[in-house]
Amino acid sequence: MALLEEKVDSLETQDVPAETGQSAKPVDGEHVRRYLTISEVAELLSIHEQTLRGYIRSGDLRALKLGGSPTTRVSQEEYVRFVERLKQQG
Repeated sequence: MALLEEKVDSLETQDVPAETGQSAKPVDGEHVRRYLTISEVAELLSIHEQTLRGYIRSGDLRALKLGGSPTTRVSQEEYVRFVERLKQQG
């Protein structure tokens, strides 16, 4: 947990990836994705996907499946809240 806290301390919550071709809304002239995959969140936090799924199972991180998709997603807002909670715990 201490290693994760160190990684979280170095994160900028604004660094959520924005890619074209996916569901996005214009914000200040740029497109910002509203949902991230488990892989993307795990990569941003530099942790294993199974570790992230553990946070989801325990309720520490809220995730959902959009439109019947088998892929679990984390909202950008929830990602930011999660990172902030981790920073406060450390």
